[in-house]
Amino acid sequence: MRSTSLSALLALALTSCAPAIVRDHGWIERPVAQDRSFVLGALPGGADPQARQARDAVRAALVAQGYREADDGRYRVDIGFGQFAGTASPLAGKTAPATGAIILCRRQSHRLSVAMIKRSDGTVVYRGAASLARCGTAPAGMIASLAEAAIGSD
Repeated sequence: MRSTSLSALLALALTSCAPAIVRDHGWIERPVAQDRSFVLGALPGGADPQARQARDAVRAALVAQGYREADDGRYRVDIGFGQFAGTASPLAGKTAPATGAIILCRRQSHRLSVAMIKRSDGTVVYRGAASLARCGTAPAGMIASLAEAAIGSD
């Protein structure tokens, strides 16, 4: 019985760090169906491998929805990607003084944001973001999942 309750407690503690993507997006003005072309804006921190991966993932998500990349694209797509340390105590494997609960990890937050801007007049037609808070390092495919969530669906 004791090992069963210990296993259940451990499973509960581990699932509290399970990732869940939170989406926030919306169209301000729908794109014109006959011209769904885009050009990617310059990346801040363009040398950063994760920023490049975010750019590539957003490109793939847009293409999957029927957009096409073109040097003279109707829309400019700006991308932001950031990682932030969570507020949990960094004392992995220790107990929290107030509750006595075991701290198994320090949560990291990852956020990818996308803005689609009409190049002709600078009107923002779409703004979207997705975030994920999880324990430890980023899982493979996380940035692609964030990009798909930030782009949303038509």
